[in-house]
Amino acid sequence: MESSITLPVQINGKKRADVTVARDAGNSDIEAAVLALDAVKKALEGKSPEKGHCRPTKDSQCRRLIARRPFSAATTRIGSFRAAWLVSSPTTERKLAARVSRSFFALGLAGLVAGCFQPLYAEHPLPIGAAASPGVVGQMRGVDVAPIDTAAGSRLARVSVNVRNELIYDLTGGSGGYSPTHRLDVKLVASQLQVIVDINTARPDINNYGIDGTYTLTELGTGRVVVKGQTFARVSYNIPGQQQRFAGERGLRDAENRAAKEIAENIRTRLASFFVAGT
Repeated sequence: MESSITLPVQINGKKRADVTVARDAGNSDIEAAVLALDAVKKALEGKSPEKGHCRPTKDSQCRRLIARRPFSAATTRIGSFRAAWLVSSPTTERKLAARVSRSFFALGLAGLVAGCFQPLYAEHPLPIGAAASPGVVGQMRGVDVAPIDTAAGSRLARVSVNVRNELIYDLTGGSGGYSPTHRLDVKLVASQLQVIVDINTARPDINNYGIDGTYTLTELGTGRVVVKGQTFARVSYNIPGQQQRFAGERGLRDAENRAAKEIAENIRTRLASFFVAGT
């Protein structure tokens, strides 16, 4: 049997060095040898360790225990048992405590502000005896979407009808029979931009189709404009080539439909915000 053993030294769960001591060395001798290592001094930054211990395997007892609670760590086989000398630096527990306190603070803050949020389109029950008032969904159903004025027979005329249809469905959900309380007026301007051009044929391969819209929401009872805003949509589509003109036309129409739906969703969201917050 060898007269000395080599123990790996770990600090905060990371191996820093190895220390060789006599097999029958006592606790104080092992601790002194570990603390004398340059790697340990550098890791501890001149401070004394808070705890250190020797970790054995199942079939042996650790006779070099110096700490109250062991830290888990990788071990190395030494003769009939495995052992490792572990050291915890003074800053470990402070860092852990700070991390735990920050987590509890974040959880507490989340609990405090949890009641400050509500779904935009939620219907809330009224207290007993309170006068009934329409919720957001009911108020949006009272919006009359006026026909959008565009040049007859133009591509934008079809897009404007699509935008109006999308708005009516988004605001009413497809149901009717509600008395209008507000009127929504929308104006649209369309544009196209060549994004990628074939350098050989000078024909565009990818175009950008855009719609810029302005809208006003007027209260019918007073004739007052309560909401005024602007929105836009930009979508791209491919032009497969001169020999596939139908595919290019189909791509443009699909881009118009997508832009119309995006414009309607933007306006619907803005009106919902007004009916909730009043601004």
